[in-house]
Amino acid sequence: MPLAKRCLNCGRRTTGSRCPACTHQRDDWQARRKIRDGWTWGEIRNRVHERDGASVRCGSDRRLQVHHRVPLAAGGSNELSNLELLCHRCHTNAGA
Repeated sequence: MPLAKRCLNCGRRTTGSRCPACTHQRDDWQARRKIRDGWTWGEIRNRVHERDGASVRCGSDRRLQVHHRVPLAAGGSNELSNLELLCHRCHTNAGA
C-alpha cells in the first residue's frame, strides 16, 4: 500500500494523519495533561488563587489567570508547583 499522506507534525510519509513516532509523542503529551489526583481544573485553579491571592508579577488582583511556568507542550504539568497566578496583562506578556 503506498504512503500517500504526510504526517501533520513532521511531514514524513504515512498512511494516517500522523506517523507512528508522532502518534506516540502525542499520546505522551496527552497523558501529561491529565489532572493530578483526580482533581478537576476548577479545584486546581481555586488552590492556586488561594495560594497566590494576586498576580505574582505585578500584585494586581484583577482579571487573574492561572499560568503554566513550563507549558504542557514543553513537558510541563498541572502540578501546583508549575502553576502561578497572573493578571491578564502579565499573562499576555509571559507568552511573548
